[in-house]
Amino acid sequence: MLETLVDTTIKRYNLISLGDRVGVAVSGGVDSMVLLNVLYTLSRRSGFYVCALHFEHGIRSEESVGDMHFVEQQCEAMHIPFYAGSADVPVIAAQTGENLEAAARRLRYEFFEERKQQLGLAKIAIAHHKDDFAETFLLNLLRGSGVAGLTSMKYQRQPGIIRPLLDISRKQIEAYAKKHEIPFRVDSTNAALKYTRNYIRAEILPRMAKLNPEVSSAIMRASEILGEEDAALFEYAKSEYHKISRREEGQIVLDLIAFNALPKAIRRRVVRMALLEFTTLHDVDKRSVDRVLDLAASGRTGKGYSLEGRFFAHVSYHSLIITDKIITIQREGSFAVGEGVIEPWPGEFFLMQPVERQNLPRKFPSASSMVQYADAAAVEGAVLRTRAPGDYFSPFGMEGKKKLKDWMIDAKIPREARGSMPLLAKGSEILWIVGYALSDRAKVRRDSSAVCKISYMYNTGEESAKENEG
Repeated sequence: MLETLVDTTIKRYNLISLGDRVGVAVSGGVDSMVLLNVLYTLSRRSGFYVCALHFEHGIRSEESVGDMHFVEQQCEAMHIPFYAGSADVPVIAAQTGENLEAAARRLRYEFFEERKQQLGLAKIAIAHHKDDFAETFLLNLLRGSGVAGLTSMKYQRQPGIIRPLLDISRKQIEAYAKKHEIPFRVDSTNAALKYTRNYIRAEILPRMAKLNPEVSSAIMRASEILGEEDAALFEYAKSEYHKISRREEGQIVLDLIAFNALPKAIRRRVVRMALLEFTTLHDVDKRSVDRVLDLAASGRTGKGYSLEGRFFAHVSYHSLIITDKIITIQREGSFAVGEGVIEPWPGEFFLMQPVERQNLPRKFPSASSMVQYADAAAVEGAVLRTRAPGDYFSPFGMEGKKKLKDWMIDAKIPREARGSMPLLAKGSEILWIVGYALSDRAKVRRDSSAVCKISYMYNTGEESAKENEG
């Protein structure tokens, strides 16, 4: 019997306790109407209380309002307290730039939390079931989610959200509704295959079921294994994080050598742990975290990466520093360059060496390399300095020039870091944005009469030698 299965899930995962007031999220569909009926039945024998929560999202106009009135009528007939909230989700989504599904979900859960506080509810019960779990798993897999996304639907999560139907299939729910003559509403958008979730439900899972009739259960087992391994990796990463990190003056300082020695998956977790010291991980995607890993792998003092308004990562000698404040290096003055080595700023070195044509590499270094090959005549008489008014830059491989400021904006260089970046310049023309790009005017051409190798290094000894090898 379905009530027995749900009661077993509740007790196994300690979802509801004696005397709890439980808000049931009821949309009017078959899943939520069955959940309401089952929890109402169990509440009378197990000593907890239920009320219904309905959020009218305005996406389907009169149909949505009809859903709200339907749920209210059913609750009145069952003598269950009913509480409703509403919002014009399409308008709000247009204002915030969210998609409809994301906006509706956010506003719905905000409504649940408000009612939870106002009514003193211990838990909010959601009607997600076994097949919803499988759909969400596949949806997140298609989006390229990591382990967190593939294990996101749990029996309970904070703050007080529970899923008592998670061990129940859609077929079991529909059979229960039919047997007990439970009325429900049908969402007209559920049949629209333009929605990815609906396509997974109507096309993908049925085909997978031909290979394994218990595909949803299999996906749940796979997710459970991933969850257990995720927990183990979390503990390992946390242990390493505490070993290699320290907090100094409002910033997290990670030992760069120890950090780079960790497996990549653990490095990602360590970075995310450091970020949690300053911000949430909302909108901090894999790409942003990997930019920090690349920054650390470069080991170049003075280089940084910023996710605007969220965090700043910066390499300083043997440390990777993560903070919520932009860090800049103060560089002042202008320094003439020529053949040999100069030290324009403490601990920083610029080296220019003549190179014979036959000794040029088959493939020139990448734009971000600290070693470049340049036309000797183009860089003759150049100086090392920082940005000045009127500076312009000719991007490599492009005709014409653009303001240095515009180039930096396009390259997403943090505003606070732009004024301290080392530049190789001749007058107002920037020939090399060190560590970022070489000017088209300075590139080696077929008709270049002389070629030189220019290198920028930090510290001395082994680190400098490695940079110069590039």
